[in-house]
Amino acid sequence: MSPTCFEALDRHVIGGAADRVALIAPGESFTYARLLEEVAAFGGVLRHCGIAPGDRVVVALPAVPEAVVAVLACARIGATHEVVEGAEADALAGPLKVLVTASSESYLASAIDSAEHPPDVVLVKQRDGAPWPLVEGRDYDWDVVLRAGRTDPAAWLAGAEVSPYDERTAAWLGPLVDGETLALP
Repeated sequence: MSPTCFEALDRHVIGGAADRVALIAPGESFTYARLLEEVAAFGGVLRHCGIAPGDRVVVALPAVPEAVVAVLACARIGATHEVVEGAEADALAGPLKVLVTASSESYLASAIDSAEHPPDVVLVKQRDGAPWPLVEGRDYDWDVVLRAGRTDPAAWLAGAEVSPYDERTAAWLGPLVDGETLALP
């Protein structure tokens, strides 16, 4: 079976649907080609952060395009992802290399500081009106690292094991695998 990311993106781009809209969110849309570029770039970022197949990445983002990108990038490189929201800060328990979050998820800042095993790297999507003060050497701005990731994008990893999907992740991936448009609220 092909990896989820290949099924959701690559095969549609290869099959001639590169310019079809894959994802719509308030104020923006992504074609299959653009979404694939973002996912491959973020996969490159995760690899640069030391993520290897089977490693755990926690994605603590609201239902925004970056959440879909992060989940698909994990699938692309064979990492295990865990999507958390709200008060699920207990997802930070145990060793964790990378946490992907948004500045709007400020409740995580104190959870990170008090975690027995804080993440090695925190990748933060800065959201309007909710700045996240970056901790030097640990926290990195999503937009900055994504530019770097575009210089070394991740190819899909054939035979990669993919993590089990929760209902939210399955709801995101289903339309993409079917070649449809995913609409985020």
